[in-house]
Amino acid sequence: MGVAVGSGCVRWRVEFSRGVVLNFKENALPVSGLVLAMLLWGSSFIAMKVAVAAHDPVWVIFGRMTVASAVFAVFHRRLREAGVVREDWGWLAFMAICEP
Repeated sequence: MGVAVGSGCVRWRVEFSRGVVLNFKENALPVSGLVLAMLLWGSSFIAMKVAVAAHDPVWVIFGRMTVASAVFAVFHRRLREAGVVREDWGWLAFMAICEP
């Protein structure tokens, strides 16, 4: 595994044991999406710790679920356009209910 720094910009080249090469320059969007998801997921623990220290945990979870429901409502039509079939909505609703 290696990281190469080019002139003026960072160029990543990761070589796996099976000879698969992941070049950051060619896969910038997926790699950036994964890094962003990792940062958001990791920072949520810090945010929850601060929020629970300042507010009642029930209100923190209620606020979190309200924001998640609003985001889900915004992307609801895009999920239908993406090919999510009617049978999957039950599973999506079950996962949404189980998520704290």
